[in-house]
Amino acid sequence: RARGYVAGAISDAVAVSLAGGYVSRDGYTENTSGTGPDLDDADLLTARAKLRADIGNTELVVSADVLRDRGKPSFFEVTDVAFLDDPSESTPFTVNQDQPNFLDRDINGISLTATTDFGGPTWTNVVGYRDSSFDAGLDDDKLPVRYFVDFFSSDTEFVSLESRIAHSLGDRVDYMIGVYYFDQQADNISNFALGDFLTGVPGVEPPIDLTSSVDTESIAIFFNTDWALTDQLSLEVGGRYVTEDKTATHVQDDQTGIFGSTDFSADRSDTDFSPTVSLSYAFADGLTGYLRYAEGFKSAGFNTDFVTATSNLEVEPEEATALEAGLKARLGDAARLNLALFTTDYENLQLSQIVGGGVSLNNAAEATINGIEADIVIAAGDYFDINASLGYLDATYDEFTGCPVPGAALPGTTQADCSGNMLNLAPEWSANLGVQWTYPMSAGGNLIARADWSYRSEVFFEPQNTDRLSGDDRSLLDVRVGYATETWEVFAWARNATDEVYENFADDRSAIFVNTTTAYGPPRMYGVTARMRFGNGN
Repeated sequence: RARGYVAGAISDAVAVSLAGGYVSRDGYTENTSGTGPDLDDADLLTARAKLRADIGNTELVVSADVLRDRGKPSFFEVTDVAFLDDPSESTPFTVNQDQPNFLDRDINGISLTATTDFGGPTWTNVVGYRDSSFDAGLDDDKLPVRYFVDFFSSDTEFVSLESRIAHSLGDRVDYMIGVYYFDQQADNISNFALGDFLTGVPGVEPPIDLTSSVDTESIAIFFNTDWALTDQLSLEVGGRYVTEDKTATHVQDDQTGIFGSTDFSADRSDTDFSPTVSLSYAFADGLTGYLRYAEGFKSAGFNTDFVTATSNLEVEPEEATALEAGLKARLGDAARLNLALFTTDYENLQLSQIVGGGVSLNNAAEATINGIEADIVIAAGDYFDINASLGYLDATYDEFTGCPVPGAALPGTTQADCSGNMLNLAPEWSANLGVQWTYPMSAGGNLIARADWSYRSEVFFEPQNTDRLSGDDRSLLDVRVGYATETWEVFAWARNATDEVYENFADDRSAIFVNTTTAYGPPRMYGVTARMRFGNGN
């Protein structure tokens, strides 16, 4: 891994900065077939450039960035296949595939920000353009047979425009008002081939071809006002009105006759106003309480992925209402404490997941997330700094009849109504603890040692809450130790130091006889990092 950054002034009015990085890593998921490389390697190049120019009372900032990724991700591992018994199914970070995985991903963006100070009001205009593309290949069965091979190609580009004015009215009122425009075009081409292992005829592979596009145009007007009602009480009022138009097409040509062909097109127009209101009160020096109400909105969505002919291809807009109350306290000079209680109610919660024959798209009628979070930062003496957090969630589907059923589920284990089940990927408990020891050396610089521990309780990856598609509770430990001065530092480190094996996701692809796939979190990694700083830092 190599990273570099340089910045400096060309003149009194113009300055530039350049940054770049490259990451190269061998794969940590072993391919035992011997017909291809190991997976989950890294071949990632990034670069960013920025130019700032002061022209009278206007500051211009031009920013550009590029990303080039040529990795070979595993995407997932097969942990239960119906027609073969392979040791890789029960061995994490192991596959036995005969077809290559690859990911060619490119992302580019450029933006221009102009900020004009009128001696009171400040007018900011932002113009942005971004495009991304990726081509990917995947051996979906992960076994040494040419059975199910996927290829994906996607191209997306968007243009955004934003104009906003910020101003203060006296000493007690600050306001901002603006308009935002967004236009995006996304095109996808995919091919799924049922290999000759299924047909029994070498070279005969019935294809399933997908061609889809989603075009989005959105216009929003937004505002925010901060009003100091008294020296202790402050009121914030904001809102966003948005109108969004979407056009989607999806054509699936299934020459196997197994999943079915689809020719889908739709136009949607959605509008929404989402307000935000919050109050904060300073009870004393270093003790502030707040209460916040907010509404959120996600426009209608479309399924432009691999589906069965009877799949639902469109979902209604999702709406959320959130209420939060909290305290922020400074406990002397050595500690800070934050507490928050919150609840979020969802209407038409949007869910997308692979279920048996393809991607299932649904609206869960209602869902609620209730929770509490606490975090504290402590300076314990001259050498130790401690940070800790604890969170509890009660996240459930309040109403979800007709929830999707994994295709390989055992008869009698599924539910027609998932009301009361836990939301996907929502742990009941989460916690973090970090401890850092900093010891000043007589020769200058500091000797530093740090450990970070995190915990997450069990999560479910689908609304039926089946054990087969769930992730057990996990504890992860990261450590580092090293020496740092103002100009250079050297650290040895280890991530996932205890080499915990844990699941980030699992799904069901039983329509192609792959009953369970699992995506694991990275195994233990360790290394040494050295940094050097040059120049005066101005």
